[in-house]
Amino acid sequence: IRKNNFRELSEEIVIEDNITKNIHRDLDPAIGELRIDSDPPHAKVWMDSEDIGYTPITINKLPGMYTVRITKPGYKNYVEEINIKEGAFIQLNPVLEKEK
Repeated sequence: IRKNNFRELSEEIVIEDNITKNIHRDLDPAIGELRIDSDPPHAKVWMDSEDIGYTPITINKLPGMYTVRITKPGYKNYVEEINIKEGAFIQLNPVLEKEK
């Protein structure tokens, strides 16, 4: 069984004459894990313009390219493009630069 953004599932089934069976399977999402810490901590985190919270934070996301933006008053914005892959663990540890 295949579906975009879900893990593929396969199993063997036995087909018997004159017997009808419904087969239902739940698919697990194909996700990657992202952990973001920052120095200083408690900085606002955005992914593709979505507010996801404050550092430190760990989230699960579907595979794909994302723009991560980290903001904190008195510091320059940190921006990075990341590619999350199925089953991957990504750790970001940006040191935010003070504004002058």
